[in-house]
Formats: sequence, C-alpha cells, structure tokens
Amino acid sequence: MQIISFLLSPEGQRNFQNGNDKTYLWFTHYFVAEMFLLTIFTCFPNYHQPLAFTHTTEL
Repeated sequence: MQIISFLLSPEGQRNFQNGNDKTYLWFTHYFVAEMFLLTIFTCFPNYHQPLAFTHTTEL
C-alpha cells in the first residue's frame, strides 16, 4: 500500500513521468505476472482441459 500511495502522490507521479522508476516498475510488473502465472499453473495445472480427470487412472 505504501508503493501505491507513493505512486499516487505528486512526487511519485513526477518520478514516473521523468522515468526514474521505470526499471523498478518493470520489475514489479514482471514479478506480479510471474506470481500470477505460477499460481495459475500450480493450482490449475490442467485448466486447458477442464473435463479431464487427472486424479484417476481409469481410462
């Protein structure tokens, strides 16, 4: 929440427009996307085949 409030503050807006925090923002976006994909692939490893029963060995 401190990061969000900083980016919404005038100082954060000035730094963002000047490009001082671009590397940090790119890393944050990459980290969030990485965590999102990791969560999806961990919790729903078979989400592209929703009707497949992966926990049974019956054919």
